[in-house]
Amino acid sequence: MYKRTFEAAGELELDSLLPASPFPSLAPDAYIEQVLHSLGHETRCSASGLLRVNGDHGQLVLYRSRPVDDLFLQAMQQRMMAIYRVSVGPAVVEPDIEVKVLGDAVSGPYEPPRSLLAVPILCEGRVSGIIAVASIYPDAFSSTDLRTLSSVAVQVSGALGDTHE
Repeated sequence: MYKRTFEAAGELELDSLLPASPFPSLAPDAYIEQVLHSLGHETRCSASGLLRVNGDHGQLVLYRSRPVDDLFLQAMQQRMMAIYRVSVGPAVVEPDIEVKVLGDAVSGPYEPPRSLLAVPILCEGRVSGIIAVASIYPDAFSSTDLRTLSSVAVQVSGALGDTHE
């Protein structure tokens, strides 16, 4: 099943999800915003997030697709950082992260993330970030969502790989 899932990821048509050539038409921040917004429409996520790390600096952009409060986003941020640490290993220094939140804040009641799907963003064979979707509902994501997220991670890597200093 694992092999079939990722073989199918390459077959997924995402022309309607992401622009084929984001540069020079979109700046990196605008491109990330568009990616996260699109994931909100393509999956049943309550929020999506993209973490990019370059050396000891990083940027985490979180996007509210549905009404969730700041505690939901904080929990999502903590989980994404934990996944990043596991992905890169213990020898890497913790990056200094700038967090940007898109979407309007919603006041409680607090609903924790009950489903989270995250995949690494690879650049030249190394983990350079994480892309994730989270939901307040259990079992919100399917294998189709995993294929979508995997394909988006590949496209984001190619599009944003040029922006590393």
